[in-house]
Amino acid sequence: MTGQRQAPLWSVLLAAIWLGSGLSSAGAAAIDLNTESCQDFLNANGAEVETTLAWLDGYYQDTDAPPVIDFDALKTNAAKLKAFCAAHPETTVGAAAESLFGHE
Repeated sequence: MTGQRQAPLWSVLLAAIWLGSGLSSAGAAAIDLNTESCQDFLNANGAEVETTLAWLDGYYQDTDAPPVIDFDALKTNAAKLKAFCAAHPETTVGAAAESLFGHE
């Protein structure tokens, strides 16, 4: 992830709601997608995985995309990321997501 994109406000709000609904204090305080390996992602607890997937979904939306959560697309993209990570456990989650969902 290049850091050049700015996530739409609604995606930040979605992530905040998601974070407040499920992550325990035992979970990660912050996840750096540029350093977290795919293996770490696959081993994370369900709430951390769901939050990461929701954040990535918002991050890779077009900046003018409507504030719609497409759960079917989210499931499809989650399956793609998990399959990629299973095949490339040493790759960072950021690099995996950019490879799969990055804009050209």
